Amino acid sequence: MPVVLTPVFDARLRWAGLRLEGRSAEPLPADLAVRLAERWQAAAAFPSPHFFLPFDPSWTDSPLPAGQTVLVLPALPALQGETAAVCGVLRAKGIRLAVPGLPDATLRGLADIAVQPAASAMGALSDETLRQASRGEFQLLAAEADSVEQVEWCAANGFRFIHCRAMAYRPAAKGSTPGSSRVLLLKLLSLVTQDAETSELEQVFKQEPKLAFDLLRLVNSASMGLQTKIASFRQAIAILGRRQLRRWLQLLLFAPQKEGAGGLGILMQQAAARGRLMELLIAETLPGLSLDYREQAFMVGLFSQLDTLMGMSLAELLPPLRLVEPVEHALLAREGELGRLLALVEQAEGRDMDGLGRSLQQLGVPDTAFNDAQAATLAWVYRLGFSTQIIH
Repeated sequence: MPVVLTPVFDARLRWAGLRLEGRSAEPLPADLAVRLAERWQAAAAFPSPHFFLPFDPSWTDSPLPAGQTVLVLPALPALQGETAAVCGVLRAKGIRLAVPGLPDATLRGLADIAVQPAASAMGALSDETLRQASRGEFQLLAAEADSVEQVEWCAANGFRFIHCRAMAYRPAAKGSTPGSSRVLLLKLLSLVTQDAETSELEQVFKQEPKLAFDLLRLVNSASMGLQTKIASFRQAIAILGRRQLRRWLQLLLFAPQKEGAGGLGILMQQAAARGRLMELLIAETLPGLSLDYREQAFMVGLFSQLDTLMGMSLAELLPPLRLVEPVEHALLAREGELGRLLALVEQAEGRDMDGLGRSLQQLGVPDTAFNDAQAATLAWVYRLGFSTQIIH
């Protein structure tokens, strides 16, 4: 069974844990959920995360630590009947329950987490409801946040947990332009992609002191194992290498460029996760492929959210980069092996489980390999820790 894994964030937009979802009509096997949760937790070295799972009565014997398990019910439970009895057993074991809507005071003994769609929460929740949550009468879980604005509003208004879907592309307001730092990064990335002369790259670094400082700090980091000091930008670029420089710039492009831009930090993680997942899956579909093709898979995943970041369509953004045809066709038309793989990743993000199952079968990716690749991807993204210094 394919399982979709997505991060859940807290009110400070730090990782709080994972949400695991399978097909809505089928229970999520406990052994599968536990294996993926434990694999991610071990790889990410994350202490005591929360795991959000669809409600299933069998979880009365939850193999996950009770204090870390949150079961999400499809509807408010009745005060009587089998569901209420099961909920009571779960709560007695320390397993928490989340329900859609706002449970009244009599139900909060069973379910203390209220699930609210992020898209409607901004206009639907009263000040009194937000005050009740801030007083600890219950906790709010924002579901399916798909924009920086939604994420940051929920974080500022007392939501304990925030679950995101892929950030949606929205054209920038007429007359607005992308930030100058990102324009410069795009220019530099374009030069690297086109294998420009090192002297051209040097000139760009000389225009932006902060970017130049970050480059030298990266090259001088302990991970590079240098024995000599850096004497010039040319030397720094040569030591780092074009492939690693390109990967660093790609990630830096999505990094928040001001303090408090938490929503943009989540966008960076989503874009990096797409790239990393595609990089791992392409190795599954085409064993023995070249390092360049793996890099192209990463680039497709990362750049597929470039329109969301810049507020411009990919058709406008991509031509100056002069990308190779397989990458450009994948991004603009979902064509080719890379395009089909990107469509698969988007099906997973959109919880299109039927489409995901068909795509996995067509591409020859076993469910187990897909699930494990997600766990490895999210562990890598968590370790990335919003840092543009990490390259791999």
